[in-house]
Amino acid sequence: DARSINQTTYTAVGCGSMSRFELDKDGIVNQHPPGYDSAAQMCVVEADADGSVRIRGYDLNSDYYFCDYYIDNVNQKESFPYTYKNMKAHDNAPVFSEKTTATAERNEQGEWVLSFDKAKAAPGFAVHEYKIVVRDARNKTVWKGNCISDYFIFNEDDKAHFAIGKNTLESGKEYHLELIAESTYHFKSEPCKLTFTAE
Repeated sequence: DARSINQTTYTAVGCGSMSRFELDKDGIVNQHPPGYDSAAQMCVVEADADGSVRIRGYDLNSDYYFCDYYIDNVNQKESFPYTYKNMKAHDNAPVFSEKTTATAERNEQGEWVLSFDKAKAAPGFAVHEYKIVVRDARNKTVWKGNCISDYFIFNEDDKAHFAIGKNTLESGKEYHLELIAESTYHFKSEPCKLTFTAE
């Protein structure tokens, strides 16, 4: 999350967690999405005598450095690059591929799991959450919600997966799906409209 570093009168860094991630959704903090308790990340900080600092985000589960922040002089407030305003100016709305598809299948617990191709965020940023609406053939809303993306977990899965309940869909029926991806700094994608059949 690019918001993990912020510079106002000083540099503040969210240093990570070894067991529990608390994220925000719709601006509400203390949210715990699936997988929050199995993530493990930290910061490695390198400081030089001249005041320059390098902060590296490191994921322990995947043995992967996932970001680097460079500060030429931590004592020069006027040149801080990681202010909210500066960071937001570099973020953009996520984009769905024209080839995006969706499916829905039951998991072992009997819940319907909606899966679709992830939207792409601006370089260095993340898709923070998805706004999802599922409608039936009569255009009646059968499920909707805002779901936190799994951007905090490093894996090779290019699909997003969200459990949407046990009695929301019916096998063999066709549904209409509307997706909006929201970026770290709250830029929203164009709506992605898809059709899928519950398997």
